[in-house]
Amino acid sequence: MRESIWSKKIPTLLGIVFIFAGIIITTFLVNQTTLFRIKAGGSNIPKNVKITNITDGSFTVSYLTDDSVLGSVNFGKGENLDQTALDERDLVSGKPNPYKVHSVTTRNLSSATEYSFAIVSGTDRFVDNGEPYKIITGEKVESEPSQQKPLAGKIITEIGDPPEEGVVYLRIEGAQEASVLLKNDGSYILPLNSLRSENNSSYFDFSEDTILNLSVFGDSTSSNTTLSLSQINPVPVITLGQNYDFKENKIISSESSPTPQPTLPENKVNSSTNQTSVEVPKDNQTFSDQKPEFSGVVSPNQKVEIEIHSDENLKTSVSADSLGNWAFRPNKNLSPGEHTITISTSDQNGFITRITRKFTVYAQGSQFTESTPSGSATPVPSPNPSISQTLTISPTPTPTLLVTPSSQETPSPVASSSPTPFPPTGANNLINLGAVGLTTILMGLMVFFLASRII
Repeated sequence: MRESIWSKKIPTLLGIVFIFAGIIITTFLVNQTTLFRIKAGGSNIPKNVKITNITDGSFTVSYLTDDSVLGSVNFGKGENLDQTALDERDLVSGKPNPYKVHSVTTRNLSSATEYSFAIVSGTDRFVDNGEPYKIITGEKVESEPSQQKPLAGKIITEIGDPPEEGVVYLRIEGAQEASVLLKNDGSYILPLNSLRSENNSSYFDFSEDTILNLSVFGDSTSSNTTLSLSQINPVPVITLGQNYDFKENKIISSESSPTPQPTLPENKVNSSTNQTSVEVPKDNQTFSDQKPEFSGVVSPNQKVEIEIHSDENLKTSVSADSLGNWAFRPNKNLSPGEHTITISTSDQNGFITRITRKFTVYAQGSQFTESTPSGSATPVPSPNPSISQTLTISPTPTPTLLVTPSSQETPSPVASSSPTPFPPTGANNLINLGAVGLTTILMGLMVFFLASRII
């Protein structure tokens, strides 16, 4: 009798084991598929990472991403990143939300202490060239803050609406850099009475001659503004995409409607501050050369930061010549496909200008017409590898770089687990694993059914 009972129970138990094993495999498959979908959603790489608002008990980390993703910061003393700070808007809403413009403030820190941190963007954690970012908090200031009025104003878009997202940076010579997020209506208020000196040991001493430089970043455009202390409350309305000098009551430049400029005689130094441009690539330009040469014009002898966002994620810098011309050619092949290039530079007055362009690199062996955005290019397979191209670029001559790049291309920032946009090899493994899971469940059900018939 005992053997008969066990002979009936063992198949039943075996069926249950099969069913549970199948469920576990299938659950794992679903989780992995979801992870791949999240990573395939777009770029979550932090750009323009800044550390601002440093005090004896806090600091702010801000950055931009190409797509709206969740963001937070892991931080701690030494290498132990055991604490987490959320985006300032998430603290208000009580739940995490995706953004393109991110601002995270750490609080309740020890004074004059070194902290390390990593940026959690989307599903990945990013550090600085393989090591956590480092920051030292300020010393405690015994004196009382000043009675200085706050910086207050409003940002609008070209059509007069408030931007969906934005952050304002304040730079004053001899002071710490400060930042604040825009409110939903485009307004901002940045307290100045507790702004610290550059060495973080005392409060900054304002004077009537203090000059303030503002940089505003939306999710796709930016503006730079110079103003005096008497113009900070309220600051005149700033339209994203335009640069201002409120001290002189004038608009310096506009991305949407450039101010006409006088024609410069040949070989004359380009000393104006509104001549920053990217000649190559034009937006959506195509290249057959996997090492295309990029070029443009900035203020003379200025440093140009270059970032190429692609599988390679290159970052380097060059210096413009005495005429303001710069050029750069990667020393490694760019992978075929769509890329973006961002150049950042500042003029003699400290204005920062950033320009981003999209371009496409075709694989060697593809036959197409290389063109500027006004044309179209459709790759046509060719049995014999050859390239037939008609190059059409700006009518101005290609600037010649007189100074070699000041640094080699290095990925920045470096992700502790590199995000993979698409799973080209893992998809087959997931399909196979899914088949195993479903087969295991079916086997369990069959055994369970047979066992019940025996009983």
